[in-house]
Amino acid sequence: MKNLILGLLICLSTIAFGQELECKKFKNGKFKLYDKHSGMTIIERKGSTQTEYGEAFKVKAQFKVKWLSDCSYTLVLKKVLENPNNLPFPEEMILTVKIIETKENSYIQQTSSNLFDKILEGEMIRIE
Repeated sequence: MKNLILGLLICLSTIAFGQELECKKFKNGKFKLYDKHSGMTIIERKGSTQTEYGEAFKVKAQFKVKWLSDCSYTLVLKKVLENPNNLPFPEEMILTVKIIETKENSYIQQTSSNLFDKILEGEMIRIE
């Protein structure tokens, strides 16, 4: 019984005092994100600008980054730089990204949109 109570206390303390996220170290850099539907995307973020290149569709777009906290930010489309297949880009779309876990050279993020109910989760891996 004591072991059960001790185990429960350890679990609760881990939840309550869990690992602090180290999000600040990912505010700038070059990353890759793989998604089974859209393949590999290369992302470069510097200051308030994020540029993304989706290898599957050959689309390159630039977004305005606004940090809401150390671990969450929004992305708003600034301009489409390359779009050979003329894929639609809703200009009114706002993406909200929440960093939910950090690792040494990557982080797990959840991305939602003001236009869709679905929340996507993926791992951004630093490449530079």
